Amino acid sequence: MNKDFLFGRLRRLNAKIDALWGRLPESLDPRLPCSGAELVHRDKTVFLLTGMSARRACKVLEDRLARDGFLVRRLDMGGIGDLVHNRGIEEIAERLGREIGGDLARYGAEKCAVIAVGAVGLAARYYVKRMGGDEECRLLVTLASPHSGAPPWLTRLPLRLLSRMRGQLVPGGPFLRRLNAGPFPARSRIVSIYARNCRKYPFPLCRMDAEGKPNAANIEFWAESRETALELLFRSDVYAAVRRELESALSGAGGAGEG
Repeated sequence: MNKDFLFGRLRRLNAKIDALWGRLPESLDPRLPCSGAELVHRDKTVFLLTGMSARRACKVLEDRLARDGFLVRRLDMGGIGDLVHNRGIEEIAERLGREIGGDLARYGAEKCAVIAVGAVGLAARYYVKRMGGDEECRLLVTLASPHSGAPPWLTRLPLRLLSRMRGQLVPGGPFLRRLNAGPFPARSRIVSIYARNCRKYPFPLCRMDAEGKPNAANIEFWAESRETALELLFRSDVYAAVRRELESALSGAGGAGEG
């Protein structure tokens, strides 16, 4: 098959996906009136961001957080198997900002924390660092997120034609250079939780530069399965680390400048 013909088909498919995506509502969850329980826990609001591939596993984390008194709002940021995000990272970050701003106004809350799984962690980081999200978000925890980019098999041309996000994950590329430049906002904290033996985003791609930066930290684990992100969502030791960070951030403790 002619290569130009194949790429042409892929571009047309991408355009159709983009058109269909644009017709979807930004939130698939009904905005019901706040309950008394929600109002009681509004100062411990946590937004849990996931793609389609981790949706079920995130329910475990969501239930644990709710059990421990957090008000959890789960947002499905789209994507097919964390591969095809037909919107770019900036667009996903803009949607995230609208969702968070709307929900915090609804709850009457002033601050929140964000937990993001996989590549959408970079959208959350962009929102906090480049879009003023630090006014609301006191803590960002990423789980198995590619802070320094993705390996070549995830950023080659065919996938980049299907996914705008893939082109932004090229290590050392323009987007990641802009995202990594400068300090993280002083009133927010960012924590990258990852497995050193992650196969999808291998070490050190999932690790941030946190040296000498008091409001940035890496927490490393060792994964037993190939599905690293899903395993991290299930593990009790990972949850213990997440909960410690949440309790500190939402009780009023703050950070002091990434770099």
